[in-house]
Amino acid sequence: MMRLQMVLLTGLLFMLGCSGSEHERLVTEQIRCTDEAAAILEGLKDADSANAARPKLKALLQRMGEQLQKAGRLNELAPPALQELEKKGEAALNRLKDAARQALTRPGCAEVVREFQIEFRQLGQ
Repeated sequence: MMRLQMVLLTGLLFMLGCSGSEHERLVTEQIRCTDEAAAILEGLKDADSANAARPKLKALLQRMGEQLQKAGRLNELAPPALQELEKKGEAALNRLKDAARQALTRPGCAEVVREFQIEFRQLGQ
């Protein structure tokens, strides 16, 4: 899970090199997606809830991938709120990490969590 955290943090830091308001919008959206994924994982209670969450997690992964692609096309300039965005991003990643760890212990949830982790790692490649 630590590797998963590093992949998203790398993506967030990459986007921190983007320009102005577009940069901040992308980072804020990436943090929002991370928090949303954590909330979904926190809601996993059994195999039924895990299977119902699968399409939501896949949609979030798709959005995150699109955000990373957009960020790659922006100019690299350090935003004024760099430290604040880093703190928010790190907090979101910690929440996601904790949610995934807890969801892995719930009966019937491990497959969906591992699938999410694998696809999430692929975002950073």
